[in-house]
Amino acid sequence: MKTFLTFSIRISIIFFVLFSSIIFFLGINNNPSPDLQKTSPQDNNKSIDNKIEIISTPSPSQTQTQTQTQTQTQTQDKFSEVSSHNTSSDCWVSYGGHIYDLTSYFGSHPGGDNTLSRYCGRDMTQGFETKDKNNPQQHSQGAMNMLQQFIIQ
Repeated sequence: MKTFLTFSIRISIIFFVLFSSIIFFLGINNNPSPDLQKTSPQDNNKSIDNKIEIISTPSPSQTQTQTQTQTQTQTQDKFSEVSSHNTSSDCWVSYGGHIYDLTSYFGSHPGGDNTLSRYCGRDMTQGFETKDKNNPQQHSQGAMNMLQQFIIQ
């Protein structure tokens, strides 16, 4: 009798779990969420398109294009900032497609601070490539290398 009772309890539990599961799943299917309620086919397409747009991630080429655009914008922003850094206490210059902050080099330039200060806030190509002399001389390779420590962009 005890074995029969144990067997009956087990069977009852199994039926209860199965029945509850069926009721649960039927309840979900009969009460769809508001996003999934039936609408016209045109509305369904709009809804799907919106969800795809929200869920989709940009392709690598889109990401690369966005990054290039951001970089170009940042580059333009930095070059437009050069002219506002035009004093010996805040000296940015442009040269060879780059921007350099030479502020910390004041007091160290062999040609003196006046040589540097005249190029603050502008392009220094002519001065750097001729050393501002009637008999143009280029700066040394050491000077070219040193310039790289001041690069902003």
